[in-house]
Amino acid sequence: MGQGIGAAIPLILSPYQNEKTLGVPYFDADFIKSYERSELDTGHIVYSIKRDVLLGNYNDFLVEFYDLIGEKLEFETDFKPDVVPVVDTFEDFLEAFERDRRNATVPVVGEGGLSFSMLGGSCDVYWRFYSGSWKAYLETYCTLVHFERILAKAMSNPLGKLVKFGMSG
Repeated sequence: MGQGIGAAIPLILSPYQNEKTLGVPYFDADFIKSYERSELDTGHIVYSIKRDVLLGNYNDFLVEFYDLIGEKLEFETDFKPDVVPVVDTFEDFLEAFERDRRNATVPVVGEGGLSFSMLGGSCDVYWRFYSGSWKAYLETYCTLVHFERILAKAMSNPLGKLVKFGMSG
């Protein structure tokens, strides 16, 4: 199995090891405003998505994203637009999109920066909603950053500004 291009919304992310902030050129102000910064007892910095931003927008985001790329939501995700799980808490969100429960079909929650790598920081917990080609070979990530910027401007949903394209697998 190889690596593929995927898109995810980071739920919890952190600066790269030995850094105190996220990679500034890769995160704009709209991105950072949607996260709460905290410092763990170990001194490690983490950014967690604001719950109201995620829970109030994820369903409409899926519909808008798949419409924007011209794909059918039900074909790509096994969800009909009106039956995406409706949840009220972050814990319920994690459970509804748990990888085993979804049989690894996007959208799923994943963990670990090595499972989904992106520019600017480590994506510790993420909601991967798109899987692209598994035959991707990249020399540089800058093209994926350009996709992120275009998508942020094209989408009206606030989660569109939080999308990170990266390598998954």
